[in-house]
Order: sequence, then structure tokens, then C-alpha cells
Amino acid sequence: MMRRIAAAVGVSTTALYVHFPDKDAILQAIAAAAFAELLGILEASQRDCGFAPDQLRAGLRAFVNFGLARPDAYRLTFFSSSIRRAVAINDPGASVNIPSLPQQCFVPPTLT
Repeated sequence: MMRRIAAAVGVSTTALYVHFPDKDAILQAIAAAAFAELLGILEASQRDCGFAPDQLRAGLRAFVNFGLARPDAYRLTFFSSSIRRAVAINDPGASVNIPSLPQQCFVPPTLT
């Protein structure tokens, strides 16, 4: 597997091992980048939404569009058992760290 990855990115297997000790480390790096990209997309989807239902719709639409546009990244980040073992939310010791969303994303709307 590492030889195929090295060939696909145009480096030697030795060069690949300088940066990543094994396949799981490569997958974790890809997942971390995908999570960071998804977080940016979700944050951007909330910028112009003031009303909670609109925020929910925009966030869900952005999430689904990410999965449709990047199916391999979506499968890796949400269905890979090796990534699930390595992922933590706000855990500096985790292999893959997902920053939590800002608290204002979870403030319930004021009902009038």
C-alpha cells in the first residue's frame, strides 16, 4: 500500500516513510485536512444566517455538499475505523484533532 501511495504522489517509498511512519498516519493526515476543510465550509455557511432554522439548513446543505463533492474524504473521515480510533475533539494528544465549533453555534434561538 505504501508503495502505491508513494507512486501516486511521485515520491519514493523511503521519502514517504520520512514523513509518515505507516499507512494509518497518512490516512490520519488526510482526515485532519478534510476535517479542517469541512469546518471552514460549515463556518462559512453560517456567516449570513441570523435565524436558527436558516443556520441549520445552511449547515446541513454545506455538510451534504461536502460529502457529494469529496466522497473519498467523506468516507475516510466518517467511516474509517482507524480514523475513529485516532480522532478526538479538543484533545491535544490525539492523532487527529477536531476543533470544537464556537459556542455561538449552539445557542438556542430566542422564542418570542
